[in-house]
Amino acid sequence: MGSSRINKHDGLDWPIDSDGSSVCQAMPMGVRCNRPKHVRNVCVSHYNQTISGKTLTVLRDRIPPGTTCSLEFCDERMKTRGYCARHYSEWHRGRAFTRERVRYNWRPRGKLFERNEHGQKQCKDCERWLDGDRYAKHPSADGLAPRCVDCVRCKTHNISFADYMILWEEQRGLCAACGTKLSAGVYHVDHDHACCSGVSSCGKCVRGILCRSCNQTLGFAKDSLVRLRGLSNYIEKWSKSVQS
Repeated sequence: MGSSRINKHDGLDWPIDSDGSSVCQAMPMGVRCNRPKHVRNVCVSHYNQTISGKTLTVLRDRIPPGTTCSLEFCDERMKTRGYCARHYSEWHRGRAFTRERVRYNWRPRGKLFERNEHGQKQCKDCERWLDGDRYAKHPSADGLAPRCVDCVRCKTHNISFADYMILWEEQRGLCAACGTKLSAGVYHVDHDHACCSGVSSCGKCVRGILCRSCNQTLGFAKDSLVRLRGLSNYIEKWSKSVQS
């Protein structure tokens, strides 16, 4: 097993170790490599280049540990071309060298992260100051979405916030089906799925605001009047039989 691995590349031209040194014997472009010898009298890099059929290239000298950037005002570790990673990037892009590292904070700051005296956050669209439970969770600095749940529903169903509030006032904050009081964040805008068969709608087929239970019931029934009437008759029949 071991001999077959050694003889695998015997047909290739390998340099001869004439002086018995411990460094690589390859001389690409007439330049002697000074890296440690690995196998077949060459270093790891020139060995891989040889067995891959590539032309041997002059390797860059390895940077000793602790070597800093060649710029006098920088004490960061040297990466390549005599520069640290930051100054090499600036040199490669043709920019002027900067003395101090510019640190960017990906998290935005400003109006969206302000809080009033009650700890409420202002919605990006409707500009209302609302409690944190009126916002969905979001991977932002404060963990909350920039829009409140009402504005998210308006955006999803392509209706304006004014139309949404008119619908809310017409229902007096109650479910359009069962009449129960709608809790904050636990209600849904219902639309005709025969028009728009997804989560969002065109805005013209919005029917009303439902509680979670009624919305799920319609979803499981697939808006089928036959199924819903059948369920109603089934419950009515069963309740009469129990009473009798």
